[in-house]
Amino acid sequence: MADLPIAELQKNARETVRIAIREFHGSRNVDLRVYAENGRQEVVPTAKGLSIKPALLRPVIAALRKAELAAVAEGLLPAEEMS
Repeated sequence: MADLPIAELQKNARETVRIAIREFHGSRNVDLRVYAENGRQEVVPTAKGLSIKPALLRPVIAALRKAELAAVAEGLLPAEEMS
């Protein structure tokens, strides 16, 4: 089955983070992967990333929401940007 792209976020000047549902070794997972340009001007996936089983998606999102609240409390993120 083909990959299902979800989003692409600019990490820095050279790297992006792509979120997709991908198949790997016969399992479909939610994949957050850093992509970067190689020496041949091609954008390729790196080893940096996280692949999670769909069953863990909701707990991971809940943990990220807690991290967002903590970042606001620490002054790392303005409160008005909260989702």
